[in-house]
Amino acid sequence: MIIYDKICANYGKPGDMLMEQVFPINKADLDEQKSGNLVPSCQACNDSKHYKKYRDFLADRPETIDRIEKYRREMGYEPLSGDFSQIQEIIELAKRYLAI
Repeated sequence: MIIYDKICANYGKPGDMLMEQVFPINKADLDEQKSGNLVPSCQACNDSKHYKKYRDFLADRPETIDRIEKYRREMGYEPLSGDFSQIQEIIELAKRYLAI
């Protein structure tokens, strides 16, 4: 089993860590704050990744992508998938009504 013990999941450096979502929770992506979707990240990686998808952020590090995917599977986390366009439409409607 993969265990991250104060080690950055992105670059393997030890230090103070933040918990970062592998699959983001933001305006564009709707995922969950659950084990398997959270990995430790140093401040520098967290700042650099920002809203990038983890596969894009780690494109030059396929072994790291594989390790994060293995961790996700071991933790039993499946990213949400599907058509979220209806949710996006509701959000846009709510924004319009709040602006009135």
